Amino acid sequence: MKRRESGGSYNISVFMLRSVLILLVLGVFSSIQAQPVKKPQFDKWVFPNYCQLDFTGGAPVFSKTGAASVIESSGCYGDQNGNVLFYSDGVNMYDSTHSIMPNGVVWSSAGGRMGPLIVPVIGNSSRYYAFQVDGGSTTFTQPACGPLGRYDGLYYHIIDMNLNGGLGDIVPGRKNISLVDSTGEAVIGMMHENGKDFWIIVRKARTNDYYSYLVTENGVCTTPLISSFTGGIHVNAVGLMTLAPSHDATQIAIAQGSSSNPGLTQIFDFDNCTGRLSSPVNISNTNRSWYDVAFSPNDSLIYLTWLSGTGNATMFQFERFATNIPGSQVTLGGSIPWGLYPNLIGYVGMRVYGDTLYVANADSSLHILSTPNVKSSPGLINHWIYTAPYGSRVSYNFPNYFDYELDFKPKSYVAARDTFICPGDSLQIGRSTNCVDPEYMYSWSPSAGLDFDTAPNPWAQPSATTEYILTINFLCFTYTDTVTVYVPDFNASNDTTICVGDSIVLMASGGTSYAWSTGDTTALITVAPSLNTTFFVTISDSLCTTMDSIVVSLATGVIADISPLSYLGCAPDTIAFTNSSNGTDYFWDFGNGDTSNQVSPTYIYTSPGTYNGSLVAIDSSSCNIFDTAFFVVNILSPSVDAGPNVVICAGDSAVLTATGGITYLWSTGDTTTSITVAPSVDTTYYVTATDTVCPNSMDSVLVSLPAAVVADISPLTYSGCAMDPIAFSNTSNGIDYFWDFGNGFTSIGVSPTYTYTSAGIFNGSLVATDTSSCNISDTITFVITLTIVTVDAGPNTTICIGDSTVLTVSGGNMFLWSTGDTTASITVSPAVNTFYYATGTDGICGHKDSVLVSVTAAVVADISPLTYSGCVPDTIAFTNSSNGIDYFWDFGNGDISTQAAPTYTYTSAGTFNGSLVAIDTSSCNTMDTVTFVVNMSSVTADAGLNSTICNGDSIVLTGSGGSTYLWNTGDTTASITVSPTVSTTYFLTVSDSVCSASDSVTVAVDQPPPAMTISGANQICEGTSITLTAQGPTPLIWSTGDTLATITVSPISSTSYWVQSTNNCGTSSDTANIIVNPPPVILVSDDITINIGASVTLTASGANSYLWSTGATLDSIDVSPQQSTTYTVTGTDSLGCSAESSVTVSISIDAFIYVPNVFSIMSDNLENKRLFVFGQNINSLVFTIYDRWGKKVYESQDASNKLRDDGECCAYTEGWDGTFRNTGKILSGSVFVFLLKGEFEDGGEFNESGNITLIQ
Repeated sequence: MKRRESGGSYNISVFMLRSVLILLVLGVFSSIQAQPVKKPQFDKWVFPNYCQLDFTGGAPVFSKTGAASVIESSGCYGDQNGNVLFYSDGVNMYDSTHSIMPNGVVWSSAGGRMGPLIVPVIGNSSRYYAFQVDGGSTTFTQPACGPLGRYDGLYYHIIDMNLNGGLGDIVPGRKNISLVDSTGEAVIGMMHENGKDFWIIVRKARTNDYYSYLVTENGVCTTPLISSFTGGIHVNAVGLMTLAPSHDATQIAIAQGSSSNPGLTQIFDFDNCTGRLSSPVNISNTNRSWYDVAFSPNDSLIYLTWLSGTGNATMFQFERFATNIPGSQVTLGGSIPWGLYPNLIGYVGMRVYGDTLYVANADSSLHILSTPNVKSSPGLINHWIYTAPYGSRVSYNFPNYFDYELDFKPKSYVAARDTFICPGDSLQIGRSTNCVDPEYMYSWSPSAGLDFDTAPNPWAQPSATTEYILTINFLCFTYTDTVTVYVPDFNASNDTTICVGDSIVLMASGGTSYAWSTGDTTALITVAPSLNTTFFVTISDSLCTTMDSIVVSLATGVIADISPLSYLGCAPDTIAFTNSSNGTDYFWDFGNGDTSNQVSPTYIYTSPGTYNGSLVAIDSSSCNIFDTAFFVVNILSPSVDAGPNVVICAGDSAVLTATGGITYLWSTGDTTTSITVAPSVDTTYYVTATDTVCPNSMDSVLVSLPAAVVADISPLTYSGCAMDPIAFSNTSNGIDYFWDFGNGFTSIGVSPTYTYTSAGIFNGSLVATDTSSCNISDTITFVITLTIVTVDAGPNTTICIGDSTVLTVSGGNMFLWSTGDTTASITVSPAVNTFYYATGTDGICGHKDSVLVSVTAAVVADISPLTYSGCVPDTIAFTNSSNGIDYFWDFGNGDISTQAAPTYTYTSAGTFNGSLVAIDTSSCNTMDTVTFVVNMSSVTADAGLNSTICNGDSIVLTGSGGSTYLWNTGDTTASITVSPTVSTTYFLTVSDSVCSASDSVTVAVDQPPPAMTISGANQICEGTSITLTAQGPTPLIWSTGDTLATITVSPISSTSYWVQSTNNCGTSSDTANIIVNPPPVILVSDDITINIGASVTLTASGANSYLWSTGATLDSIDVSPQQSTTYTVTGTDSLGCSAESSVTVSISIDAFIYVPNVFSIMSDNLENKRLFVFGQNINSLVFTIYDRWGKKVYESQDASNKLRDDGECCAYTEGWDGTFRNTGKILSGSVFVFLLKGEFEDGGEFNESGNITLIQ
């Protein structure tokens, strides 16, 4: 099975799900627990306090060794002999001589609670990664984390042991490479399920998010797998946590907490295939200042240490597999100082190594539990103490290291094994479904034969042998693998057609045994059926059996059969020919020069005449037979025309004349060419004409009469009141209309609606007209009688409140007021504005009018607010509820307004006594006044000017403008000191006894440029180019001077390229070393000439792999070309560089061509009775024979050769028998012309011509 890898290539064959348990202790990350087997590279522990613990002799031995001087933790790594290679305290990287490496200063403050994690670079025995998190302090007095600590996150370095004279150094440009900021103070590593790669795991600070980074031979994937939980156990601190994996690699524990931030402890499942954490379970349900967690050597027990805050520590023991883990708690030794030194500060870290549990107390002693696998009783602890040399001390925690040989065996797994199935069977291919995660994206290619091409393990049912490619995209990497499903190529010959009397060879292939329906059991059989026949064959091998079939059809004789065979019609005439022939190709001749090769054409004869046509039906199969059918078409010319349609007026007559015939018969009975008609109604007249060619041709003509006009409307009489709208209805049958309304007004509408505005009697009329040529019309009259009455209730009036007024109506003889009064005059005294309505009538028509009596009320001044206190500038929106008409505002500061409800802004402080005067300017003339008081104060806030600092610096912000201050940081002083890590805006509120004001100031934080990395291959072949891409900050510059992120370079020799980016706070850079490899020198065999049919061995050398132009991939190939051929071979060396060379094999060919110039069809010898083409080594030919009139009588392209009767080579074509196209039709004449052209097998061409004498 082939395997392809791309991107961060990852061997799918080991991609299986494996669950690993993570213990989370809410405090700091403790060291990774390896399987309980001591390994030489971890036999020496270098503490970051001038202290070393040596296990190489068995029992641990202290020595005052080392150069580190912090109290947190360290990370160290040794060789296979137990010698320390290098170590780090999180601040510096030290070599084996305890000197800081030349590029070894990695941070300016103390390392994290868990020291750097050092792991080997996969595939490079001299390089190592150092992953670390930072605590942010180098002293005992300042806390390493917490609200004021540093939130530095996870970053890594690359150490190369070939540098610094073999003592090792951090690779330039490969230091402090950031992966994620703001993490806890711990980092652990877990082996990937494939036993090759590994995971780096941290927790995001102040969250329940866990980040898993995958590390492969292609480097560190910067895209993490994030496991998020809700309702978790994180405390309000950056670090203060530890992690520990179980030795069986199935769980991880976490503990967390400090004296100020108590926490819990939990166990997580960890899937070391996907990197995902899941299923948290509490170890202890008590919130305490947990410090560390560890598994017993046999993984049956879990140990926790607790900081008492008084210099003492307590250790607890739990049963890992208990149904209720918290309920299995046992307190070991109580809250005791362990008999240690008085300066014990209570930080108690743990480490399992071999079969022993070691406990550190951040002082000068080491405690050893002698029976860590034994379930203890409360209060009982078996241990003894080792004391470090004077001047040295153990740290809070043990050195961090990664024992990547955990106690499980990696699983080997591929997309599926290459396999074999029978045709029509199916099988399931692909990955195990155990390793499943939403981050995994599957894609199979090709999709043919698969039920789902995005499933991890689809069902496959290919119809032929197929190689399926599985591509998995996961995080930064792409993994590919292939599986081939082999399907036997059982096959039988294609269906075929033969001529009657011929035979054919049928073939089956792909099996080891065959059973035909004929009874034959060989792969090849010969059959000569007399009718169409289906032959069945069963194909079998040792595993599979299938059936196939072959249909052998017989070519039948061609019969040309069409209709009509004769036709008589009048031009233009269309004939749809029906073709019932059984040919494959057709040639129509319509007898007028037009032709067609359609099967059943439809053809239009446009001219009169007699046409003799034909159809040649041809069978273009190898039997090559044809037949001809003939037809006759007679087209005649004729046509009668009765003339155009006619319109006459009533009483008039029209003359109708027919043309186009010899004799005529009209529908009136007349037989003359012209007739005179005078119809009283619209009438159609028909005429039938007859001639000697097209009999009984008919046409018609319409004679139309316009109808008489009748004027008809309603109403004809109308009585009513003036201003009534009258809707006239017109049912006349005219075309145009003219209305006269009897008052000088007219209309040309069809049915108008008209309103008479005055009283009187109006005599009107309508004229309806037909505007056609006969121009007839009709008139109708109507009478309209209208009366009118006008009512006036008098003018509107205004009174003062309490007064009365007399209202008088005129314009009728009877009245009705809205008050109920029926007199012409009434007296009213309304209290509010009131409309009065009066209706007057004369007994026939009525009318209504109204009058408004307005009442002027007393003025009341009413506003809000009446009192107001505020800070200037302040805007007051006054509300005016007064009922005056005019208003005069005095704002108490000299400003005035005449608006009804003004909005006014006081811009200065003080007390202002204002007023509003509301006035009614009507004849009653009343007014009212209201006063108001406004008190205004002022205060101004100033937070200072915006500024910019670098990350890690601080700045003093000073506010002014008030007597009290409040910053959004909670500070209440005028000046504060801030150290933001990101650009931050600070808000200040200042106050006096009445007013307050706010201002803000922004402190921008410039960060050092993030890590710069270069991606791209590190080796190329000479003459090619490579693309390098910088990932990191911009702007940037390359050593080539380019400023784009991606550059393409074509070095002629090995070259280093660097890229860097600089800002106010630092520089980030990276270097790529490109190795240029020369192409291989390919040597091939010399050019050679051989006889046709011979073979020769061609050999190439100078490379690791070869690809010939034949497709062969060996260094030697055997060839037997039929013509001169140049063979090209491309050789590729171990570095992937290739070169090309070629060799020419020439063919020696004896080729000739010959055509006899005479033959007799009466000869007894076939080669004299038929005309063949003779020659040798002919590849292709076209042999054509014409008669003396230039008509083709024979043609063949048969280039297959056969021995002549004399045994010599060779005769070509099937041979001309002297008849028309070998059909047996005798030809006249004795001399013919041939043309012969083609190509010899060596590529040479020939083109011959000459005469042939045929002896009958």
